[in-house]
Amino acid sequence: MRRMIPTLLAAAALLGIGTAAGAAPAAHEAAPASAWTSASLRQALAALPPGDAKRGEQVHRQMFCASCHGEVGVAPTLNWAHLAGQKASYTAKMLLDYQQGRRLETEGARLMRDVAQMLTPQQIADVAAYYASLPLPRDDGTPRPVSSVTHA
Repeated sequence: MRRMIPTLLAAAALLGIGTAAGAAPAAHEAAPASAWTSASLRQALAALPPGDAKRGEQVHRQMFCASCHGEVGVAPTLNWAHLAGQKASYTAKMLLDYQQGRRLETEGARLMRDVAQMLTPQQIADVAAYYASLPLPRDDGTPRPVSSVTHA
């Protein structure tokens, strides 16, 4: 038992350091980009090359987008957005937001920032075209968890 105490104390100290480091924002995170103006957003979207849905499907698979957003852009849970049927300009704008640090409000947003920063402008345009080419999810076909909460 006496030999375990130093080990337990060391583990507790490391856990405390790890927790404190996890609670604080990472030092390498850059300050978020300034907000879009109408003109700057139009300019950024116009600067993107034309998207190709076939190549976008490849990006969807290569970047493991289906892990969160579903095989065909329909998210399997409420934790992630449906992308099927979304306008290409909206998807491209959101990817630019993540890429440039405009959206960092949740861990999911930080994950999306990391993914978006790996995308080229062509890949952004292509994956946006892919999701726009998919049909909107139907209410009866959208997987949703059954809630145990009853509404009064």
